[in-house]
Amino acid sequence: MASATMKKGPIARAPGSRASSGLGWRSPHAIVGVICMISIIFGWMTRGELGLSPEDGLGYALGIAGLSMMVLLLGYSIRKRVRALRNVGVMRNWFEVHLVLGLLGPTFILYHSNFGLGSANATISLFCVLAVSGSGIGGRFLYARMHRGLAGARRTVKSIQWQAQEALEPIEDLLVGSSEARDLLDAFAAAAIDEPRFPFRIARVLWMRFHAIGTRRRVLRAFRASGPVVPVDRSTRRAVKKHLSELCRAGELRLFERLFALWHAIHIPLTIILFASAAIHIVAVHLF
Repeated sequence: MASATMKKGPIARAPGSRASSGLGWRSPHAIVGVICMISIIFGWMTRGELGLSPEDGLGYALGIAGLSMMVLLLGYSIRKRVRALRNVGVMRNWFEVHLVLGLLGPTFILYHSNFGLGSANATISLFCVLAVSGSGIGGRFLYARMHRGLAGARRTVKSIQWQAQEALEPIEDLLVGSSEARDLLDAFAAAAIDEPRFPFRIARVLWMRFHAIGTRRRVLRAFRASGPVVPVDRSTRRAVKKHLSELCRAGELRLFERLFALWHAIHIPLTIILFASAAIHIVAVHLF
């Protein structure tokens, strides 16, 4: 539990900016995502005019290309887990390619199907592709909030708690003179990383941001009432605000860790079902 009385230790520095992390809107996968979205909207609106057939010609080729991309994106998982491949390329680049292929593959397959439903197996394969792609987008959202950039440096609740403690260093004299303020900060720290039952965790995380506003006001009021040696000025208000904000981030990270574990338990089976249905679809198309 993080509190105002936590001993000092090595401080993990705050992560870099969104742009420098490789997860911002200027990253290749974000640009490709916008292009894919525009292409899907255009394809849906003109689906009756494209003249694509999943059985031959360009439509058939798009299906082959889309499925090939879905297979190739597994390279990231293999690279990450096979020890012999750990020095092959930069992990950030592997992940970027993984994200790009995960966007292009479903887009190609949608064009392959001409945005329509075919046989039962083709329909299952299509929905599996869309489910895996949608799941991947959700996983990217969680990944961006748990890691520092595409290189995979993982944030920890403990490191964020140390950052929260570091924010209080300029007002240590005020905390020594006000036990009420210290108790308020300790209570907030305990509540920020508390884990109620899962349906209530998201509500707790959202509530803590509002609770931080009230706690900040009460802490500043306690400082003024204690007759502090150091005046309650702008730097004091900034220090308290930063401390509470970091504690909120610690609670959010704990929630994201739980959601990511749940996402992983869903995404992997969906991927297995996708490739199984795709294999059956390919066999059925070429044999029957």
